Amino acid sequence: MFCRKCGSPLPDDSDYCPKCGARVKDADGNPVTNYSGLSKYGKSKSLLSLSCWFSAKGRMARKEFWIRNVILFCVSFAWGLVWGIAGFGEALFYLGLLPASLANIFVYIRRLHDLNASGWWLLLIMFGGALMGGMLLGDSLLWLYNMGVLAVLGSVPGTAGENRYGPDPRTDAIAL
Repeated sequence: MFCRKCGSPLPDDSDYCPKCGARVKDADGNPVTNYSGLSKYGKSKSLLSLSCWFSAKGRMARKEFWIRNVILFCVSFAWGLVWGIAGFGEALFYLGLLPASLANIFVYIRRLHDLNASGWWLLLIMFGGALMGGMLLGDSLLWLYNMGVLAVLGSVPGTAGENRYGPDPRTDAIAL
């Protein structure tokens, strides 16, 4: 069992989290349930909440992974259009893409956590693919490699129940 507020592992007989002091069981000994719109860690799961976009803590189900990827693609595409029309410098273009790129890294890390894999595997996926695609396959096949990674991470079911990164995210709904 994990603390719903901070995500720390809990002993089964614990009524309070030893790390943050949050109550984890009610007076009858039943686990405290989440409030609507809160994640297992007590943070808002709203797609508009910045804390959910820039956090590597916890897990991400397939549905949320796809929703966030579509949103990040649209934001990046819109920034590219604005940059192209306004004619900003190249440095400003990459500076504008930085928040979306960082958010995308956290999305992938949390999806790997749902598969019970460390977020460090993302380094191998990113740099291994870049080396393989840039040196061996060429840039056109690098795109195919990246789409394959997206398809695999977006289609493989996560670990059922709790894993070392937290509770199953499929029990929470995404609030808008």
